[in-house]
Amino acid sequence: MSESGGTISTFEFFAKFPTERTALEYFESRRWPDGVHCPYCGSERTSRQRKYQYHQCKDCRKKFTVRTGELGPKNWTTC
Repeated sequence: MSESGGTISTFEFFAKFPTERTALEYFESRRWPDGVHCPYCGSERTSRQRKYQYHQCKDCRKKFTVRTGELGPKNWTTC
């Protein structure tokens, strides 16, 4: 997660991302630097469901998160 692509300690991770919201915003900005788009159909017409922390495509109607389609555990903090 460092700028050089290396790893950081758990302490550094929680210092950088004190809340789930800050972590979510960071990972979304890394995955979608040009704006959110649907991983299923590619549409940029999406809406954010803040209460449930997911996006929904306005074209194919599928729900997705920043982790949809990515490799790795569902909850990164429990690894």
